[in-house]
Amino acid sequence: TYFGGKIKNPKDEYVYFTKGKKVLDSARLDDHNKFSFKLDSLDLGLYLFKHGAEFQYLYLEPKDSLLIYLNTWDFDESLIFSGKGSGTYNYLINLYLEQEKTEKTFGKNYKLDEAEVSQTIDNGIKKQLEHYNQFLSSEEEPPSEFFDKLVKTGIYVPFYYYKERYAYKHKKVMGLEEKPELSESFYDYRKLIELNDES
Repeated sequence: TYFGGKIKNPKDEYVYFTKGKKVLDSARLDDHNKFSFKLDSLDLGLYLFKHGAEFQYLYLEPKDSLLIYLNTWDFDESLIFSGKGSGTYNYLINLYLEQEKTEKTFGKNYKLDEAEVSQTIDNGIKKQLEHYNQFLSSEEEPPSEFFDKLVKTGIYVPFYYYKERYAYKHKKVMGLEEKPELSESFYDYRKLIELNDES
């Protein structure tokens, strides 16, 4: 498995490849700010690429050959992946940026009542699932089970988080003395979350 790339405006001489808190390898930037890793044995899963104070999750499969380009002045927005398997990486980055944009604008929705905020959240999930299905239809091979699970976690969990905060945020935004009384079905999403799933 190969992973390499180029960093514009580097913040450090090194890049680090990690799994959890364990550093698996490091590479020094050359005179052209390029780096590369050759990984002889790699399990499918999530890894971290670190440079300076910034980091990026990487979904890697054995025998991927991935190149990354980034500018540290605009780290997340400048990430571009190419090479074998790059479609999955670019999709994940776009999903992350879309969820980040939603997070910045979601606050106004805490003024809505229970039914309206539920509909807003359902519409957000539906839109992201449509994007995912479009991505799947453009790929030659179906994704791994792990990738599918990763994407669906990335779609659903941020929206569940908005629901989890709704009662408190609605009370605060509307200047109420008490949290609103919500129907039991409002929290049905909790039944879909496996909190003890280590992956």
